[in-house]
Amino acid sequence: MAEAARSTGQMAGRILFTLMGAAGLIVGAFMTWVRDLDGVRLGAGALYRRPFEFQPDLVTSVGFVTIVLGLVAVAGLATSGWLTRLAGALGIIVFILLLIQLYGAGVGILPGPGPWLVLTGGVIAVVGGG
Repeated sequence: MAEAARSTGQMAGRILFTLMGAAGLIVGAFMTWVRDLDGVRLGAGALYRRPFEFQPDLVTSVGFVTIVLGLVAVAGLATSGWLTRLAGALGIIVFILLLIQLYGAGVGILPGPGPWLVLTGGVIAVVGGG
């Protein structure tokens, strides 16, 4: 009986953490990332080159990348959790790549709240996948 209760509690925790992590990845895409640019308006090239450009097309934005990662994290509930952990780890990598570009520019640009929420969501998703 204790085994069943523990596994039910673990599953509920996994679902809760996965959904919270996915929410962070998705909501972060719509927040400010760099210089008043939302993630859905910032080109995905911002992760590997400068300057940071306005991107009117959602599909080629860094926000779209994080939205897809959030959806992959939720889809990971159907697996043993490895897909959720992978999506969370990739969300963390998105944050790191952006920081490398920001600090490589040498002009003291700080990331907005969007990348921080993506980082938090990625960490929570990694925990939720475990």
